[in-house]
Amino acid sequence: MIKPKRLKKGDTVGVVTPASPIDSSRLRRGIERLQGWGYKVKIHPSAYSRRGYLAGEDYARAQALNEVFADEEVDAIFCARGGYGSVRILPQIDYDNIKRNPKIFLGYSDITSLHLAIYRKTRLVSFLGPMVQTELSKRMPIYNRDSLLNALSDKTSRVPLRNPKGMGSWRILRGGVAEGILLGGNLTLIAMLAGTPYMPELKGKILFIEDTDEEPSSIDGMLFQLKLAGLLDKISGLVIGQFTNCKPTKSGRPSLSITQILRDVLAGTDYPVIYNFACGHGRYICTLPLGVRARIDTEKRMFTLLESGVM
Repeated sequence: MIKPKRLKKGDTVGVVTPASPIDSSRLRRGIERLQGWGYKVKIHPSAYSRRGYLAGEDYARAQALNEVFADEEVDAIFCARGGYGSVRILPQIDYDNIKRNPKIFLGYSDITSLHLAIYRKTRLVSFLGPMVQTELSKRMPIYNRDSLLNALSDKTSRVPLRNPKGMGSWRILRGGVAEGILLGGNLTLIAMLAGTPYMPELKGKILFIEDTDEEPSSIDGMLFQLKLAGLLDKISGLVIGQFTNCKPTKSGRPSLSITQILRDVLAGTDYPVIYNFACGHGRYICTLPLGVRARIDTEKRMFTLLESGVM
């Protein structure tokens, strides 16, 4: 395991766009927020590029990521937004460069493919959390802000993770106790990487999943893909975040609820499962360090990080 150095006020945050193109005005507001928190910001020159639904050519987006990891002036790397396209640049990333220059790397949604690939190739702890254009450009719940800044700067060894009061507690779909390395992210991207050289080994891991704007039948298909690939049989525990707007798009069309789908796909497994954790595409997003040890204890209603993601 490799942990990046913690983020301090006065440090420089590099901003990259490995997926879809940015909205300049929203990105500017997000940058102003980072500066208001006491950080310097260095935007990679390619961040404003555009090629259809991508933020520029694949090689340019990959090169930008390689360059910010190598840049001695940059202390942490924040993604501007998700969208689509990160998976296209995985073969062009210099993973040895990342191992030589470990830094905080932050993003979620489409950035899941980068988190998984970086962990598989380097064992660097990276952070699933808010992005500069998407969340930092608008009014942030205090829960989101505190979770983000604590995850990136606090070296506290044990951190209990709880939902904000306005959301209510997460639910227990199956009880039990489990410990393991925490990995995961957006379900669509996890399913996309299954069976590729960029997917980490999930045996003994605690898996986190979330998704947005997908039909229940699509969620069903992706989960069963993971099940048929044997991946859901190997994990030690499952943390399910928010499945935002994952409802049938046609009124009256027969469907299953997300809970029904989860119970079907998890039949025959015996590890603890918690649902509706405050992370994903909803209002609340808890920043998760991917690659650290975590523990689920449903009897105590605890989901706990057993170590910090930074040093």
